[in-house]
Amino acid sequence: MATAPRKLIWEIVKINNCLLVKQFGRGNAKVQFSKETNNLCNLNSYKHNVN
Repeated sequence: MATAPRKLIWEIVKINNCLLVKQFGRGNAKVQFSKETNNLCNLNSYKHNVN
């Protein structure tokens, strides 16, 4: 079985993650948060979501 690099998997699922919470601020500012348990900053980014 072949494995894919973590960075590639993150690029595929970063937009359609089931734990993703999108919020709109003033104007067009869009902020994305994550509800993952190990993500202490709750930011939807590769740095904060990969264990």
